[in-house]
Amino acid sequence: MNKSILFGLLTILFFFIFSDIWVIKKQHTIESFPNGNPKLIHITKNILGNKIFIRSIEFWEDGKKRYDKNYKNGRPEGKQLFFSQLGEKTEQWIKNGKRNGIYTQWDSDNEIILKEKWKNGKKIKTIINKNSQ
Repeated sequence: MNKSILFGLLTILFFFIFSDIWVIKKQHTIESFPNGNPKLIHITKNILGNKIFIRSIEFWEDGKKRYDKNYKNGRPEGKQLFFSQLGEKTEQWIKNGKRNGIYTQWDSDNEIILKEKWKNGKKIKTIINKNSQ
């Protein structure tokens, strides 16, 4: 068999093995409020028969989001969002179990009130802090 044909076939095989065709995401309601609204949802992906927990979303009773957390290997990893009942929002990034990246807080008017840069669990600098004014 020609080497270029073999290389092409191996490339196609590699694409199918690692593509999202073999990844199925499922949403599971773990807990609900008495009014029927979901309280906690877990999202898993199924890769070739292995069920992997990747995200957790918790809601307030009125149906608005409370938390939206991404996971890797069962631990928080990546973007983490937190919402108060008053509409305030916090976003942070987690890497290896530690805050890493930009940490931002917004007030209920969607104005940034705190913005910090973190690396490996340590605050590097404060970019905006309207709380201290």
